[in-house]
Amino acid sequence: MTKTALGDIHNFGPAVTHSENGTMLRKSRTSYWEESFLTNSSFRRYVNELFMAEGFVSPLAFFPNLRFEQKTNCYDVECVKTSPITLSSSYLESVGGFVFLASWLGLTDLHYKNVALGSDDGVPQIVPWDIEIVGARVILPSQTNLISKSTEVKHTSGLSPLKTIISNDSKHKSDLLRGYENAGRVIGLSGDQIWQKLFQTKNSMNTPIRVVLKDTAVYEEMINSGVYEGLCDEELFQVERGFIPYFYTTMSSGEVFFYKDSKPTKARINLNDTNQGLRQSPPTSDDLERLSHFGLMQLNKWLGKNIPMN
Repeated sequence: MTKTALGDIHNFGPAVTHSENGTMLRKSRTSYWEESFLTNSSFRRYVNELFMAEGFVSPLAFFPNLRFEQKTNCYDVECVKTSPITLSSSYLESVGGFVFLASWLGLTDLHYKNVALGSDDGVPQIVPWDIEIVGARVILPSQTNLISKSTEVKHTSGLSPLKTIISNDSKHKSDLLRGYENAGRVIGLSGDQIWQKLFQTKNSMNTPIRVVLKDTAVYEEMINSGVYEGLCDEELFQVERGFIPYFYTTMSSGEVFFYKDSKPTKARINLNDTNQGLRQSPPTSDDLERLSHFGLMQLNKWLGKNIPMN
C-alpha cells in the first residue's frame, strides 16, 4: 500500500506517492523525459561527448544516474538524498550550461519543488527530478523557471537556493555565466543534432508532454471555493471532480489530449493558443541569438548586477 500523495491529484489518482518500501517515488505517468536526463542514456552521453570535445564542462555532468523501475501504468524512481552543496567552478559552469540547454530544449516548470540541489558523498549535484514539459516555445531562461524574471523576493525558482549561496561571490557568478556562454557556443554548432537526439526518435515522438493551461494555485483555489470561472469544458470536467486539470500533447501529433473516464480524449484546445506552445523542430538561428544575448543579460540581472560579461 502506497503512502499519502506527495503531489497534485490528476487523472483519477495521485500523481506522486512513495513506493511500498519508502526508498522510491512512484509516479503515474511516463518516465521517458526524466530517464533521458537522469540515467546513462544515449542522449546524455551524446551531450557530454559534444561538450568534452570542445573542452567545456557538460551541462549534464553533475546529474546523478538514478534507478528507474517500470510498473503497471506507473514507474518508481530512486529517491534523491543530498547534503549541503559543495561548490566548484566546474559545477557552476555545468549549472550555467544547463540553464542554456534547458531553454533551448523548451524545458519548463523547473521551479524549486521540481529541482533538487545538493551533494552526494561530497560530489555536487543538480537533479531536475520532475520533467514533464519539454519542447515549449521558450525564448528566455526565466521561462524554464530555473531563474525568475528579475531579482527574487521569494525563493520560487529552481536555482534560487544556489543563488543565495553565491550571491556575494563574483567569481562564482562568473563561473555560472561562463558555462551559459559555453553552452551557447556548443549549441550554435550542434544544436540541431542535440534536438534530434532527444525529440526525433521512435520513442520520443509519441511520448506525452504535459500542457499547462493555468497555474496549479488557480485550480486549487477554485476547487476549495467551489467557484469555477474562466474554464474551458475540459478543465471544468476535471476541476468539478476535484482534480488538477492535466493535459498533454506529443511531438508527432501537436494535438492536446486529456483523460475522460480514464481514457485519453482529444481536447478542443489549440496548442498554439496556449502560453506553452510546442516546437516540433529546433529553435531558429534568431532564437539562438536572442537566447545567447538577452538570455545572458537576464541571467546576469538575476544573479546580481556589476558582473562583467565577455
